[in-house]
Amino acid sequence: MLAHASMEPPAALAHYQDGKVEVWAATQNPQGARDAVAAAVGAKKEDVTVNVTLLGGGFGRKSFPDYAVEAAVLSKKSGKPVKVVWTREDDIQFDTYHSVAAMYLKAALGADGKPTAWLQRSTFPPIASTFDATALTADAGEIGWAGAICRTRFPITARKNGEAKTHVRIGWLRKRLQRISRLR
Repeated sequence: MLAHASMEPPAALAHYQDGKVEVWAATQNPQGARDAVAAAVGAKKEDVTVNVTLLGGGFGRKSFPDYAVEAAVLSKKSGKPVKVVWTREDDIQFDTYHSVAAMYLKAALGADGKPTAWLQRSTFPPIASTFDATALTADAGEIGWAGAICRTRFPITARKNGEAKTHVRIGWLRKRLQRISRLR
């Protein structure tokens, strides 16, 4: 299921000059943006400056620096400052995927017809696999919100989460890998 993960589209301005890069971007991860830009243009990390602009809501999407990398690569290739603004359509179509999930839910009902117990079994690639490909199991926070709601309403709850490998790069929406790879 897709849901848009940021209020404004990904946008960045980059200026590559004499082996150094200066970037302006609404990012939730300036260190990650610096590292990714440095790797993409062949610069040292200390030669990349990321200026964080105001962020109108990122909700995790702006943790990925792909739009800043795109601007930096284009600036290096063109020899000029470059501003990249993804259209809303590009952002939704080519962003990061949210993980697929399998769920089994079961509830017991009391005499009044209201649930008295809750069983939840799920398996999905955890969001942590975005940063660590070996992550196989969601942490308590990722599956915990449903349990917290259930514990306040039902006297008996059980939640179990199985391991799942991710087969695509996941995030809060979807990531545009092919766009950057075409630029290199």
